[in-house]
Amino acid sequence: MTFMPTRDGKFDIYSMDRKGDNIFTLTNHLELDYFASYTEPGSSPYFYSKKEGNIEIYSMDAKGQNKLNVTKHPADDYLAQISPDGKQIHLKTFEKRRLTLHPKRDETLT
Repeated sequence: MTFMPTRDGKFDIYSMDRKGDNIFTLTNHLELDYFASYTEPGSSPYFYSKKEGNIEIYSMDAKGQNKLNVTKHPADDYLAQISPDGKQIHLKTFEKRRLTLHPKRDETLT
């Protein structure tokens, strides 16, 4: 289970077990990290972050390591939802003042 408190005055992503124990930080830096999405419990979460300038979708392992920018797009990308088979990412992109929802197929998701 993940949650996004503002414990340090900024949004970071934390994880905990179903009982609310074993809390640990998955992300920790000055920029926005938000909205973790999983295909299944214990799998790699996807989240959006502003750590490289604009907002991008990233993946990481279940312990918060091996972060990877999976969108690498000049427009802001938000709210990743991973398909049940883990092969597609559905996201919102804000480009040219339009917000669109579209699937993105990426080899890094398999």
